[in-house]
Amino acid sequence: MSDQQTAQIDGRDVRYSVRPEDNTYVFVVDGGEYRFRQWTWGEKNRVTDAAATADPDSGLLRVDIARFNELMLAASLVEAETIPSITPAALRELNPVLGDALLAIAFWVNELPSAEKKNSWARSAAGGHTRI
Repeated sequence: MSDQQTAQIDGRDVRYSVRPEDNTYVFVVDGGEYRFRQWTWGEKNRVTDAAATADPDSGLLRVDIARFNELMLAASLVEAETIPSITPAALRELNPVLGDALLAIAFWVNELPSAEKKNSWARSAAGGHTRI
């Protein structure tokens, strides 16, 4: 990876690079390369809708966190050396440590707009800390 940057994710410094041609984020996790993109507002809404159901007794919405996490990771993970197919079913089969690491990265990628991540990195390079 060229032009490596550092993000603090779950209390760990994680190295990544940004591919300028498509603004995706490339991370190396446990020796495998994983490329992420930010999801769209529509994707976020569809994932939230797919993971939510109304409780028949109370009428309140119940969010299936596991389903939300699987769908969010599947929407954000573009390419993965160690995963043959990026689907919720395939992601369920991941080693839990790797799955948690990839999910944390997906949350980080989707947390801030790209421009803010780049500005955050510039502050970090100038002596500040990477904002997550």
